[in-house]
Amino acid sequence: MLDKDTLFYSTMDLIGRKGTKFTMDEVARNLGISKRTLYENILSKEALSIFMVTHYFEIVEDRQRPIREDASLDPVEKLRRLLTTTPNMPLLRFGSATLRTEFPKAYMLLDEKLTLGWESTFRVMDEGIAQGKLRDFDKLMFARVYASGIEGLISEYGLSSGMTFNEMQRRFVDLLLFGITA
Repeated sequence: MLDKDTLFYSTMDLIGRKGTKFTMDEVARNLGISKRTLYENILSKEALSIFMVTHYFEIVEDRQRPIREDASLDPVEKLRRLLTTTPNMPLLRFGSATLRTEFPKAYMLLDEKLTLGWESTFRVMDEGIAQGKLRDFDKLMFARVYASGIEGLISEYGLSSGMTFNEMQRRFVDLLLFGITA
């Protein structure tokens, strides 16, 4: 069985260099394994794309869990940190439109994760509302605005801004959380 992290980061390397136009032969070569060994673990490029989306969100969860469990943080600071833990990976540059057309099953999984994968973050939001640190708001709309905003920043603004992904992400989250009022 292939190591999940090795497969993930090796494929990310290919995506960074070639976009989504890489071949399974190239994946195998990048991993230093035979194509047969690769196909024993991953049956198709579509299966690989599903794995990539799944593993990406596992990485996000691994980064977010300690933040949610940190009792020393107030809900607003937890929320700010949760929303700025998204790793900068080449997969993000291709966005949901590319996944939708080239890998529809991976796109459906991505859409599901972006829509339904917010339960633990919503609990932090609810804690902030209960403590009076956040006003009551439409959390599902917030999640959609966040996901769309990050994708838009990466695909459009990020190319010309001169900012790193993390800096763009921090500025965007501050704008979402604190608005533009003085």
